[in-house]
Amino acid sequence: MITEEKELRSDVRGGFSYAIDYEIVTPEEFHSIREKTLRPLTKDLEKLKIGRVRSDNDNMDTGSAINGDIAEFFVRMDEKLDKILLMLSKNKAFSECSGRGTGNNISASGMNICIDRPVKQGQIVHANMILSKIPFFYIDVYGEIIRINALEGKDRPLYNVGIKFLNLDEAVREKIVAYVFQRQRETIRKSKNEADQ
Repeated sequence: MITEEKELRSDVRGGFSYAIDYEIVTPEEFHSIREKTLRPLTKDLEKLKIGRVRSDNDNMDTGSAINGDIAEFFVRMDEKLDKILLMLSKNKAFSECSGRGTGNNISASGMNICIDRPVKQGQIVHANMILSKIPFFYIDVYGEIIRINALEGKDRPLYNVGIKFLNLDEAVREKIVAYVFQRQRETIRKSKNEADQ
């Protein structure tokens, strides 16, 4: 029964748009960086903790510890910069393996994105997105392409791509479900307010 409930929660989907940056990685690249990317961040986050700072003037606390989500964002950004430098050193063209798309659907198990580059089923995508700025909600994830639908674009072809997440931990899954429910509640409230007017 508990497993069934978790499956139902992971199926909750939010149909809203968000910007997404992505890159296609080879299975070898995924497996070689998986250990580094998926490692617990506790040691890195410990380095980023800032204790409360006292003001010289009035002995009052003026600072606070960095928010855990923001600290994780900076650690992930550092890893991303390392990867960019590695790609540049190998002369790997960004246009061939990376880009920006629009997410149009997300759940705890996967997402749909719209991109302008052809991809193949089974390829691995490394994607990151900011779903919310307040509160800050950043996702950095790997996923497998399980579905591709070609669309007619105005200037060029577009592809609606279904991605199954490969490495989300339970805490991030729960955050996604909570975020989707929050967006759904906001949509319902907005439609009720419009109907009342």
